[in-house]
Amino acid sequence: MHRLLLFLAGNVLAQGLAAVTGLLLVRWLPVEQYAYYTIAISVMGAISVLAKGGANIGFVALLGRVWPDYTRAAELVPALVHVRRLLMMFLMPLVIGLAALLLRRGGIGWGAGSAILLLLVAFWFADLNSRIIDQVLFFARKTSRVQMLDSGLAIARLAVVSALFALGGLTAVTAVAVGVLVAVVRIWPIRAWIFNILPKPTTASPRPEDVEEIVTGVKRQLPVEAFYVSQMQIVLLLLSFRADAAVIAGFGALMRIAALLGPIRMVNAAFFVPIAAQAKVRVVQKILGLTVLISVPGLALVLVALLWPGVLLWLLGENYAHLRSEILIMALCVAFVQTGGEYWNLIAHRGWVEYSIFQIPLGILWVVASLFWLDLSSISGALVLNAGFTLPAFLIGTLELWKHRNDAPHSER
Repeated sequence: MHRLLLFLAGNVLAQGLAAVTGLLLVRWLPVEQYAYYTIAISVMGAISVLAKGGANIGFVALLGRVWPDYTRAAELVPALVHVRRLLMMFLMPLVIGLAALLLRRGGIGWGAGSAILLLLVAFWFADLNSRIIDQVLFFARKTSRVQMLDSGLAIARLAVVSALFALGGLTAVTAVAVGVLVAVVRIWPIRAWIFNILPKPTTASPRPEDVEEIVTGVKRQLPVEAFYVSQMQIVLLLLSFRADAAVIAGFGALMRIAALLGPIRMVNAAFFVPIAAQAKVRVVQKILGLTVLISVPGLALVLVALLWPGVLLWLLGENYAHLRSEILIMALCVAFVQTGGEYWNLIAHRGWVEYSIFQIPLGILWVVASLFWLDLSSISGALVLNAGFTLPAFLIGTLELWKHRNDAPHSER
């Protein structure tokens, strides 16, 4: 419990600083520039998910089985990197092409657009070399190291963004560049700490059976994750055809409030996912109990939006002070997305993804239905459309949990 509280305190600092930086960008960037920034950040989020490609599920499931065998754990790292490099070669052209389309539809110039696309490629490289493998540090209970690093990088990002604003050099391009630089700097300490704990692999080639299991996770989950990341792009694409830059910027500004829930996502990755992945007894009860804990911050956000909406609008600044009716819708949507998404993560990281492919047709049905009953030229319509994509994950996750409820003897569940 002491380690959890210490990590949570440090994570609140890191994620809080990241949220402050994001909210300052909402205030400081002109509406048009913030629309471009919203598109770039959404693509970076897509990269963070697609770069996993389901490889994280196989890796964490393997890690949960072999831990604390450090030699076997060390052999899993090159297997993970090998699979993720193949994914990068296949997916990058598609993602960068989509980013180019969205930026051009948003009206950005060729120079600024090209700069952002190059930065997105660099961000993918950084994600490949420092994310997912940091789960080793969480299993080794070295969470404080990761937290100190992320806190320091969050402070540096806030300082650089503030300096750029003071010097008159803050634009969508420079704001994205700062975020990418932070991601790149994270690579070296993460990898150094991992191989300070684990022995370096004795062979350059990963074990075929490890690669096979990670690839199995990719085959099951990549189509779902590809559809998952396309959801935000679908929202932005519909907005780009039906609304102007002010609506896109307003949608992006409201979604920045979701950053206030960032600490619970990191707590889930650092503590709850390893607990769920390694659980041998009372698995269903543990997953449901962890989900209840995960839902509390989202419910608190809804309460604030209901009773004190002016507080959240003040955070966004004068450009968005008129969005009083949208702020409660945003909070309800964010709470649902947060809880449903993390509930699915807990289940998926046990390798229970047999039915996950059905999220795609259910999601497509949701889009089609939304075209008829949602106003997709408005911020509220975009918020509800985005939140509805979580419903298939919640339903399929529940189906997976029900199927595996008898995996352990009744006395152990």
